[in-house]
Amino acid sequence: NKFTVSQAGQGYFAGNLGIGTTNPLALLHVAGQCVTGDTKLKRRRKKKRKKKKLGKNDPPCIKCGYSASCDECEYYEDIRIDQIQPGDHILSLNEQTGKLEPQPIKGLLDIGIKPVYKLTTEDGKTITTTGNHPYLVKTTKKSAEADWGSANDSIEPRLAPKSSIPQDAQWTKVIYLKEGDQIAVVSEEKGATLKGDSPDNGESGPLGYQAEGGSFPSDITFQKIVSIEYVAQEQVYDIEVENTHNFVGNGIIAHNT
Repeated sequence: NKFTVSQAGQGYFAGNLGIGTTNPLALLHVAGQCVTGDTKLKRRRKKKRKKKKLGKNDPPCIKCGYSASCDECEYYEDIRIDQIQPGDHILSLNEQTGKLEPQPIKGLLDIGIKPVYKLTTEDGKTITTTGNHPYLVKTTKKSAEADWGSANDSIEPRLAPKSSIPQDAQWTKVIYLKEGDQIAVVSEEKGATLKGDSPDNGESGPLGYQAEGGSFPSDITFQKIVSIEYVAQEQVYDIEVENTHNFVGNGIIAHNT
């Protein structure tokens, strides 16, 4: 491709232009693994404790739990992906440890209007996503490599390393998924814990908060996909997560650009 500027100061490309792909198939080819703007992420927040006691509506700290022993406690809140800001820290899966942890957002990208599918798990989680978005699914190495190699993406297949993540779990695109496949989701076991950043006492605290008998999600489990259905064309977004390159969207583990 060649970029040319005319004498009138107008610029144009001779050939196809790709965004997120090194092999554009049209004059403008925008590639990305995207979800709709209403997808909820878990964003880390910090709060200075004026009193060493939790109020009725105070979330527990991810470092000290309910003890409120930190001068500045940390907790997670739900936020739409289209409201995320660079520098925010969102919940992500560390494939080396199999644990969930906060990671910084490098940027948010508005991909435009794309065909989307609604994916539903047996425990009721849903996410509306483009067909080329990869999710962590129990599959075979051979089929996973075929899935990644069949589309013109700029990232390579990454197999989950040895950890608490099953060795047959691979990043696989929605268009290759089927009902009955098992997809990685955040575990909802009550009382589960997650280690936060630089805890004062090195202990783990509970993640998330639901006031009315809710549960504390931590780490991941695998749930069967009960349906994958085409929805329509909708506005979609992508984010870039540093270090781990994935995020928790609506409780489901999703890859990013």
